[in-house]
Amino acid sequence: ALEYYHQSLAILKATLGDNHYKTASTLYAIGQAYKGKGGYDQALEYYQQALAIEMATLGVNHPSAASTLNGIGQIYFIKGEYDLALEYYRQDLATTLATLGDNHPET
Repeated sequence: ALEYYHQSLAILKATLGDNHYKTASTLYAIGQAYKGKGGYDQALEYYQQALAIEMATLGVNHPSAASTLNGIGQIYFIKGEYDLALEYYRQDLATTLATLGDNHPET
């Protein structure tokens, strides 16, 4: 799967550029794949790249940014870096509340 995600990423960067939300979506997917394989440092790298693009293109209060913040929090939790995990989980919650509200199932 990673090979195809990397091919997709190269095509997206060539056609849409480095700072497009679809590029961020693929970076997030690559992060997910690395997380699934136990490559937590690689996952974190791709999640952080995705988050930077999401913040620049979609803004802080977007569900995609919330998902990425949560993914980063999960990696820090797995790595035992609980203070950092909590920081990202709090940002995720704040973004989710701002975008979906108190009564949404994902909140």
